[in-house]
Amino acid sequence: MAIFASCLAGHSLLWSGEGVAAATAAAIPPVKTGKTFDRAAYGTAAGKAAYLAHVDPDRLGETAQPGPGVTSLERISPPLIQVKAGKSVELMVKTASGMPVSLHAADGGRFANGKNVITVAADTLGRATIIYTATPDVIGYASIRAASPSASNTILLTVQVLP
Repeated sequence: MAIFASCLAGHSLLWSGEGVAAATAAAIPPVKTGKTFDRAAYGTAAGKAAYLAHVDPDRLGETAQPGPGVTSLERISPPLIQVKAGKSVELMVKTASGMPVSLHAADGGRFANGKNVITVAADTLGRATIIYTATPDVIGYASIRAASPSASNTILLTVQVLP
């Protein structure tokens, strides 16, 4: 029986009878907040606009329960994205068509809304594109967590900020 654990550095460890193997984490477990996503309200133009306008880092805990028909959030961007300090870079993830994706840059930096948290809608192909700016206070690596209420997981995007 294998047990997975997430490390702060963005790696997963697999413990088994054979030893320990490390692999870069593509998915990390969601932090459940008790909130639920109202798909019917989001399906209206006014509900969608209100949901996207409200900035809430707790949304990273609003993931779907795994089951039939529930997809996983996927990273489209490379595993490691590099950007110079003070510059911007495009990040991209994939979820269900039109569904929201929330991102949180806990290590600093800003999104297009000027904050370190943003929610955007995926396009008709399920691609959510986000512009991240590595502000001057970001040094080294910035971890950006992404989640969608239509997906059963969260993912970690890593941006290396170069001088």
